[in-house]
Amino acid sequence: MKHSSLLIKIGVVVIVLLLFIGYLKYQDYQKDHFVVDKKSFNVKTSFSAVMQEDYDKIPTLKNADRYHIVETVNKDIPIVKMQRDLRIEKVWLVAGRVYILTSFKLLKTDRSLEDVPKLTIHKFIFHRKNGPDFTYDIGKSEINADGVSPLKLTQRTFDHRVYQSQVLPFEFNGTDKEKDAIKKADLNAIYKLTLAGMQLITNQKGEAKKTAIKDITVPAQFNFEKYLIDTLALNKKLTIDDVTLTFKSYRQYYDHGELNYKVENPGHMVKLDATTQFDGKIPEPIDENSKNIVFGEFNLTHGTAGEFDIYNPDFKTMTIQPTGYVTKEDQTITFKVTQKQMESLSQEDKGEIQVGTFTHGKIYIGKPANTHREGNFYIRFKQDRHSPQLSELRFVNATNLPTQNIKDEEVKQMYGELTPIKVTNNKGKTIMSLENEGIETLGDGRKVYDFSVDPDEWHGSKAFQFTIQGLMYQEKIKINPITISLKE
Repeated sequence: MKHSSLLIKIGVVVIVLLLFIGYLKYQDYQKDHFVVDKKSFNVKTSFSAVMQEDYDKIPTLKNADRYHIVETVNKDIPIVKMQRDLRIEKVWLVAGRVYILTSFKLLKTDRSLEDVPKLTIHKFIFHRKNGPDFTYDIGKSEINADGVSPLKLTQRTFDHRVYQSQVLPFEFNGTDKEKDAIKKADLNAIYKLTLAGMQLITNQKGEAKKTAIKDITVPAQFNFEKYLIDTLALNKKLTIDDVTLTFKSYRQYYDHGELNYKVENPGHMVKLDATTQFDGKIPEPIDENSKNIVFGEFNLTHGTAGEFDIYNPDFKTMTIQPTGYVTKEDQTITFKVTQKQMESLSQEDKGEIQVGTFTHGKIYIGKPANTHREGNFYIRFKQDRHSPQLSELRFVNATNLPTQNIKDEEVKQMYGELTPIKVTNNKGKTIMSLENEGIETLGDGRKVYDFSVDPDEWHGSKAFQFTIQGLMYQEKIKINPITISLKE
């Protein structure tokens, strides 16, 4: 009996202890699992929903996270005075900026997000395996005391933690010599990042209170080796007249795709115009916050290969519909006009005279109507009726020159000095050098450009030599589109 009584007493003690432990755990549960107002704390139903807000505002972040380029840190730092913990959730090093996701433990005394600290970071220290550390002063944090950033990255709550995202600049500072040393440094050797000069900003009675906290070092690296996800071999050809584009490969990176092609027998054709569709849809206009954009043109310059950048690596197909192409005048055009001929233009029955020809028509020079100023005249390019219809006629210049992957000396060899129209007098003196931005169209295939020569130069010259180079023609075409698969 005594033995049974002892067992009963031990059992009672165990039950009491279990009840006490359960009570303590229940208190902890209540402390950490209190009811949170969904609106006041911007409550999300899952961690995926927390991340989706950033994915929507930073398009390349989703794939960087998906392919493990973003570092998942999950490092907790106790903030004893505030009875909280700060957790570094994720860090992403990318060219020119650093993305950081942090979170704070929510307290039962918090009434809204205004009561939760905001973290500001003012300095980065990058640690390398093969060299000295580099320090970068961020300056003013891109998230202010109200928790607002330029990308409108908001605070949000999940599972009693308040998440805050920041995208901070990563720039080179110091002297030119120091900058060069940093740029030459092996960035791939960075393996740790110290967040320094940090402050917690809290709202106390309507005023911002700043509390400094110790530096935090976390693992972080660029993960360059993970940027290229896949390479797809292609052998798709597009032929226009005698020109053939062979699409050789598609390289899928985490943030964009590159469609590589080779040009064969381009002749005088220098650029192909085409509309593109991806997965059957036309891409969006260029927007730095959109990933459904396309950058590039089909450069047909002889002997070069090119690439077409697609800022969404997840597209499955690309459809190319050629609409036209640009050719360049083979020869430099020159003609001479005397002072006497120019003066005759003022007569009503001689408003303009033919002075030269180009591949698709004739060139005229004339005097603008309703002007009596000496030295004012125009050049008109008129297409022949039997020539192909030109949708545009223009000169080569710095804004429309298709020179991707072409060296400066090759540009000069192919296109000249990019001075479309030069006028010299009978003494060989250049009296006008025009950097043209385009040719005005007056209908009926007439392309007109106005000139004005200084009156003193005008009176001191007996004749004028015109040199025209870099004339380009844009012709419309109708051929069947081709579709290229961007996935295996």
